[in-house]
Amino acid sequence: MKKLIIDLDDVICEGGFFTLINKFLNSNYTLSDVKGYYMQSLIDDSKLDEFFEFLLESNMYNYVEVIPNAIEVIEKLNDKYELYICSSFIIPSCEKNLGKLIKDKCDWIKENMPFIKFSQMIFTSEKHLIDADIRIDDSIKNLYGNSDMKLLFTSYHNTNFKDDELAKEGIKRVDNWIEIEKLLLK
Repeated sequence: MKKLIIDLDDVICEGGFFTLINKFLNSNYTLSDVKGYYMQSLIDDSKLDEFFEFLLESNMYNYVEVIPNAIEVIEKLNDKYELYICSSFIIPSCEKNLGKLIKDKCDWIKENMPFIKFSQMIFTSEKHLIDADIRIDDSIKNLYGNSDMKLLFTSYHNTNFKDDELAKEGIKRVDNWIEIEKLLLK
C-alpha cells in the first residue's frame, strides 16, 4: 500500500481559528482581510498573548466546518492507502499548553472520522521528515520531503501560487475533495 499523509486544518476542516479571532475581537473580518499566512496578524501585537490564552481555553475545533466531501473521500482512501492524518500543533507565539491543542485535534478526529485510529495520527511541525508516497496539504512548505505526488489544497493563503510555479516543484493544485477522489481512487 502507498503511504498517504493528509493535513487536517484547512484541508479537512476549516474556520475554527478564524471564528475565534472574530469572537475575541468582536469583529466581522472575512478571509479577504487576512494578508499572508497567519490569521493572527489581524490582532494587535499587544493583545496576542491574551488571544492565545482565549484560543487554548476555547477549543477551536468546536467551531470548525468540515470541508465538503472530505470525510467521505478520506474514508474511501483509508481502505486503499496506508493513511495518516498529519497535523502541526505549533502556533507561533503560542507555545505553552500545546498539549491541549493536540487533545482537541484528536478528539475532533475521533468524533468525525471514527475509522481513523490513534496510530494514524501524527502531530509535528516538521512534516518534511515523514516519508510518504502522497502528501495533501495547504502549505507548500509541508509538501517538501520524499514523495511521488504532492497535492496543494487551495486555501485563502495559497491562491497566489501559479500552476507553472507549482509544477516546477512537482506540486499539483487541487481545489476540492472530488478532485482528490478522481486522482487517487481511479
